[in-house]
Amino acid sequence: MRRFAMEWWSAAQGHLQHVIAKELYCGRGFKEAQSTAEKFEAPCYVVSAGLGLIEPDDRVPPYDFTLADLAEYRSQSGSGCWQLGLWWHEINQVRGRPKPLRRLLHDHSAATVVVALSGRYLGLVHEELATLPGWCVQRLRVISGSRLIPAELINVTMPYDGRFDGPDSPLPGTRTDFAPRAARHFVEEIWSRDPDAPASVHASSVAAVLEEMRPPDAIRRNRVRDEDVRRLIQKFWHDAGGASSQMLRLLRDREGVACEQGRFARLFREVKKARSW
Repeated sequence: MRRFAMEWWSAAQGHLQHVIAKELYCGRGFKEAQSTAEKFEAPCYVVSAGLGLIEPDDRVPPYDFTLADLAEYRSQSGSGCWQLGLWWHEINQVRGRPKPLRRLLHDHSAATVVVALSGRYLGLVHEELATLPGWCVQRLRVISGSRLIPAELINVTMPYDGRFDGPDSPLPGTRTDFAPRAARHFVEEIWSRDPDAPASVHASSVAAVLEEMRPPDAIRRNRVRDEDVRRLIQKFWHDAGGASSQMLRLLRDREGVACEQGRFARLFREVKKARSW
């Protein structure tokens, strides 16, 4: 794992062109998080699968490295001991920024820290968060929408669920940007009204808001063969700007295609590789 992290970081550093991180991340999710942070004059950080914890003004290579790429490496390496938490530790260690979340909480010792991540990205960092002392964990407010919340973080997780994407949602969107949208709602409508309240009070306030919201209508999608998914990816490549997240939403929402995220990631990489030949 350390060798792979060193190889990846060396390749990333050797890229001829580096860009400001906030110019690389241009999706709605990041914009929601950044605008919320700016509104409350708070710093905003990115949990990156490829680079660890980064700040919006950091200069980074225009890389394309996701948790799907980590899963592919795991299958190729044949390692049975692969852990997302171990990769998070190694990539930050190689960059000379060990335990970045612990350092962040130490540097902002009186602040509430909102962690807005999908379930998979929460799995990337939860081991580091779980090692924090109890008083420090109590300063976290985790917003994910995932049903798989690590036990150490359950008491500080805000209970946003599918109702936030229903017809009564104040901030509708896609599953890809669920956590940042919910985090914006939490900060603006819950935390700002009682910033010193404990996590249990904040969670109760979120639950009360969701109680008034109806769940979204069930969406029925058609399952198609791998070759059909590849053909659609190729057909709509330019419509999605070559971005995997936009492509998945396009296939699901516009074309009504049912495709599990891991399967889609594999097929998307195959098409992308074929296009590069």
